[in-house]
Amino acid sequence: LLALLLCAPLMCPCWQALLPALLLMALCCFGGVSVFCLYGFIMNTYSLFQTQAVITLPALVTSIAVAVPMDLIHALSTVIFLWLAGPAFLEKLDRVKEKYGLLD
Repeated sequence: LLALLLCAPLMCPCWQALLPALLLMALCCFGGVSVFCLYGFIMNTYSLFQTQAVITLPALVTSIAVAVPMDLIHALSTVIFLWLAGPAFLEKLDRVKEKYGLLD
């Protein structure tokens, strides 16, 4: 019963019309957050390991703090790219899923 109540709004035609926009927004948010947090942390840590012989906590914090503006620019450009090219990619992925019967 709870699942039916939670899924009922998604079955409404007005929600179905908004679903592609919500999926695109979720894709953009996921892309931006993952680039900022995951990719940024990995690359900042990597640059610290490449340049320092002794790794300390203050050096790690400084490395991450200095790279925040670049990570924000990278995340913003990822969001813009996904917003512009995301619908075409999602359409292609839907065609591949349908053609090969994936996720049935």
